[in-house]
Amino acid sequence: MKTWLVPYCILFLGCLLLGAPLFAAETTDSLETAFIKVHHRRAQEILPQIRSILSAQGRAAADNGTNSLIVIDIPPQVRQVKNLVDKLDRPTPQVTVLLRMRGETGSGRLLSTDSGISGARAGLTMGTGRMKRDQTLRITLRSGTSGSLTIGRQVPVTRAWLELCARHGVRAGWLREYRTFASRLSVQPLVLDHAVELTLTPVLSFDQGRSLVFARAATTVVVRPDTWTEIGAATGSEDVFSAVILSGQASHQSGSMVLEVKALIHEPRY
Repeated sequence: MKTWLVPYCILFLGCLLLGAPLFAAETTDSLETAFIKVHHRRAQEILPQIRSILSAQGRAAADNGTNSLIVIDIPPQVRQVKNLVDKLDRPTPQVTVLLRMRGETGSGRLLSTDSGISGARAGLTMGTGRMKRDQTLRITLRSGTSGSLTIGRQVPVTRAWLELCARHGVRAGWLREYRTFASRLSVQPLVLDHAVELTLTPVLSFDQGRSLVFARAATTVVVRPDTWTEIGAATGSEDVFSAVILSGQASHQSGSMVLEVKALIHEPRY
C-alpha cells in the first residue's frame, strides 16, 4: 500500500467505528431561534408572509396563546423576519360604513331592518312592513375584515326568490323548507391611500346556520371618506343585489331607489 493512503484509511476506519458521517452535511448549529411578539395584529395572519422570506432551512410557526411568532433560521434571515414583522405589526385603521336609501324625489328614505319582499312570476314587488325613519345602518370594522348588515328580517320565501336564486346559479332545493329568511349585505372595507374600497355582497340567512352567499353579485366601489356616494340603483327583479336592498323597504315606489354609502376612517393610535 502506498504510504500516502495510510492517513485516509485510518480516517475511514475511525468514522466507521464512531458512527460519524464520512462527508459532513450542512450543519444546523448556526440556526437561531427567535420568539417575536406581535402586538397589533394576529400572528397567524402574518405567518404566510413570514414564511415566504425564510431560507431553505428556516421554519416558522404562530403561537396563538401568546400571539407570537416562533422563527428558526440562519441569523441573517431572522433579522429580515424581525424587520418585516416591525413593518407589518402596525395598528390597522377602523372604518365605519353607513348605508341609506334615497328615492328619485331626493327625500332621504333610509334602510329598514324590518319588512320583506313578496312577488310573483312577473318579478319582485314590495311587501308591507314598518319603515324605520331617521335611521342609517352602520357598522364599524377593521380595514380588510368583513361583517354584515341586516337589511330585511322575516323576508318571505316566494317563487320570485326561488327563481332569482336559480338565475344566479344557486341550487338550493332546501329553500322550499323555509317560509322566511333574513337578507343581509356582507361589508368589507379596505383603506387605501386617500380612499376606501368597499365590497358589498348579498347574503340570505336561514335558521340552523344555513346561508346563501352571492359572491358573483358582489359590488365593489371606491369612495372618498366622509362623503355620501351612490353605488347603485335598486330597480328591478333580476338583480339579487337590488332585491336584497329592496327587502328592507316598506312599500313599493315607482322609479329607482338608490343606495348610498359613506365611509368614516378612524386612524389607529400607536
